[in-house]
Amino acid sequence: MINKYIKNGLSIYDSFEKAELFDDVVLNLLNSGEKSSKIEDALERNFSLVNVTSPKEALTVKLFCNAFHALKVSFANEMTNVNWISEIDINRVMEVFCTDKKLNISEYYLKPGLPFGGPCLPKDTTALANSLYLEKDASLLQAVLDQNERHKIIYADKVCALTKGKIGFYGYEFKVGTGDIRNSPILDIAKLASERRTIYICDEPHPDTRYSAYDVKETDKIIPIRSLTELKTTCDIIITDHEIDYPNTLSWNSI
Repeated sequence: MINKYIKNGLSIYDSFEKAELFDDVVLNLLNSGEKSSKIEDALERNFSLVNVTSPKEALTVKLFCNAFHALKVSFANEMTNVNWISEIDINRVMEVFCTDKKLNISEYYLKPGLPFGGPCLPKDTTALANSLYLEKDASLLQAVLDQNERHKIIYADKVCALTKGKIGFYGYEFKVGTGDIRNSPILDIAKLASERRTIYICDEPHPDTRYSAYDVKETDKIIPIRSLTELKTTCDIIITDHEIDYPNTLSWNSI
């Protein structure tokens, strides 16, 4: 009934201090009268945090946790291959790295969604991947960049599979609300999708895609729309992460 995923050698500590995963058998018991209150009392006395999941979700969490732990080990080990390693104390670098609890050691960036973009992540990841004592194809960081490009193709495929009607994108910043279109994954997805169908795109702060910082060629089937009102009257579906008043709207995570 109880799925406990605990580290070797720390079972007693982890059992009472770390999050536990309970499958739907326990959930059913929690909803069954007198037994429910007894189980709830026991859980509250003995566990600091309880997450109720289905059995499949519990198993998935276990797999995700161990794969992520393996990824962290591989990342840390790969960083010892930077070509200036002899000039730094790598342990001190990682110590400072781990003090960032807002981004580095946090839940940030751990929600599935669009590929990464913007002025920093692609540039710095590429620079670091090119600075390793490794063959490029053997680099974990190069695999990260390659996976990001594959993710754009997956999104383009989803866009093209949606409908035979007209599809519009509203907002193409790399991050909603920034107005920054450098290395915008949405624009990259639009360009990939435009190889198969026409894409209408609008962002009122940057109303003319063809004169933006993004290299859109005349041969690309990407049509710039100058206002949200015009986009609504033109398209059958609008994909956006902005909140807009339009019935046929899809978020990027929902397609």
